[in-house]
Parts: sequence; structure tokens; C-alpha cells
Amino acid sequence: MEAFDASAEMCRLASGLIGQPVIQKTFEDVGDVSAFDGVWACASLLHVGRNRIDAVLERFSRSLKPNGVMFASYKLRDGEWEQDGRFFNGYGQDSFQELIKQHPSFALLSGQAAKMRNG
Repeated sequence: MEAFDASAEMCRLASGLIGQPVIQKTFEDVGDVSAFDGVWACASLLHVGRNRIDAVLERFSRSLKPNGVMFASYKLRDGEWEQDGRFFNGYGQDSFQELIKQHPSFALLSGQAAKMRNG
């Protein structure tokens, strides 16, 4: 298992919680190919702008083994905004489905859920 975060402080805290190293890197630093059975991106991709999300999803797609799965969660709000100095990008059901359609390595499971179909 590999864990990473862009924040050095989050890496330090997470390492202490899970008892293993957490690497400091960004989504753009993911370069592994067919290395992971799954990607867990809970409340993290919502900080990636629409101008960068396609490239990030492609990187995750390449990083998954055949039949790998990916979980990602977003705020159910369509568009980009800033709140308390932090950037957010949310999707409504329609805009999320449109995003997934742009990535043939994904298959929608239902409504707002998608499963990685890599391979």
C-alpha cells in the first residue's frame, strides 16, 4: 500500500495514524503504471480544478492494474469556488456523468458512482 498527500504536515500526521510512511507528492507526480489494485481519493480530487482534472484522472487510470477500482468523492455542487482560502471543484449529477464519459477507462455504476475499468 502506498499513501501520499501534497501537504508535508498531512503526511506526518497520516504516517503516525497508519503506522507507515506517507509520501509527499501531488496528483501530477503519480507516474506509476499498473501498480495499484485501487485508488482511494476521498475528498481530495475536489481540490483539483476542471482545467487539470482530466490529466489527473488519466494518471490514475494508468496507475491501476487491469480491473483496478477507484473511489473518489466530491461535493454535490456544480462548479468551482473558494471557501476559507481553499479551492473547491464540485460536480452535479449531470456534470459528473459528463466528466466520466470523457474517460473510457471508467464505467458508471449508478448515478454519481463510477468504477474504474482498466484493461
